[in-house]
Amino acid sequence: GEIVRTAKRAGMRYITLTTKHHDGFCLYDAMGLSSYDAPHSACGRDLIREFVDACNGEGIVPFFYHATYDWYQESFEKDFDAFLQYLRDSVELLCTQYGKIGGLWFDGNWSKPAGTDWQEDKLYAVIRRHQPDAIIVNNTGLGARGAIGNPEIDSVTFEQGRPVPMDREGMPKYVAAEMC
Repeated sequence: GEIVRTAKRAGMRYITLTTKHHDGFCLYDAMGLSSYDAPHSACGRDLIREFVDACNGEGIVPFFYHATYDWYQESFEKDFDAFLQYLRDSVELLCTQYGKIGGLWFDGNWSKPAGTDWQEDKLYAVIRRHQPDAIIVNNTGLGARGAIGNPEIDSVTFEQGRPVPMDREGMPKYVAAEMC
């Protein structure tokens, strides 16, 4: 709560928190999708619930970072389709268990060879079904600075690189850009 209050006093209107990083550990209750989560750890509680409750209490919009690259789930290397279902199911939990969220910031699609089918249409459809107003960001990685990649993307990234002006001419919607 104190961190959120400090953020509010500093003028922040949203906070992005990592729900799961590349190590695969979930700060939320994975509800049986994985036991590698905060409630099954020494922590013993759902940290994302506490974060969202604190944000809602201060009028701050909760925003989730969620890694798509996963060092823990064996299916990431051995059965990628099964991993993608696990990813969609995880994102569905994040979109249905915490009330209204500002959006999801994905990171890790750069971990597979170019041309890998991440089934983004299915993933983004889960978000739009449950959180239609959520902003979707997918970090395109160092080699694809500013690439949109999918029509559902609402903001592109320029990770560790100098951004360039975006040519938005002919875009069906406004796409924002950000730099880490």
